[in-house]
Amino acid sequence: MAGGERLDRTAVITAAARLADAEGVGALTLSRLARALDRHVASLYTHVKGIDGLYRDVALLTQRELGARLWQAAVGRSGPDAILALAEAYRGYVVRYPGRYEVLVRYHHPADDEEFQANAQYVAEPIRASLRSFGLGPAEVSSALQVFSASIRGLCLNESVGFHGDKRQGPEHTLRQFVALFTTGLTSGTWPVAKDADPAD
Repeated sequence: MAGGERLDRTAVITAAARLADAEGVGALTLSRLARALDRHVASLYTHVKGIDGLYRDVALLTQRELGARLWQAAVGRSGPDAILALAEAYRGYVVRYPGRYEVLVRYHHPADDEEFQANAQYVAEPIRASLRSFGLGPAEVSSALQVFSASIRGLCLNESVGFHGDKRQGPEHTLRQFVALFTTGLTSGTWPVAKDADPAD
């Protein structure tokens, strides 16, 4: 962006997300972002609340984008087909936008951050809807959501550092293996639920 062009909040956040994807989270500093935008660092404070605010803004952007991908993947699907579509959409997003996803994973949000919490629900709801299609009750859906989310996140992060199981088969094969095992558990009729499971999670 040339120094004479108008800069707004959306442009700053978008540039930060692209910088993280291109150069890694370690490159996401206000000084590096200012250089990318051809601006002085001081001008960025008009649009973001320091580096912590920038991380939050990129994390919120990532939630909205990932959630939209998952909603699109879930439309018109149910059962194992829905879970596979969600898993592939999730991985596809992380592969395309690794830096901004890592920002989301690293960002430690305050418990009272209502916007972050609302976005988290937006990401989770298409997964919950697909889990409910297996006939699971609220506590079972909560438990299965935690397993799905943790597993997909782990698979994606493993892939980002070059490890994804059987190197002869590739990460897509590993993902499909997980989905097959996961949906087998879901269709067994005996999905395990921890005693302290909270249906509201």
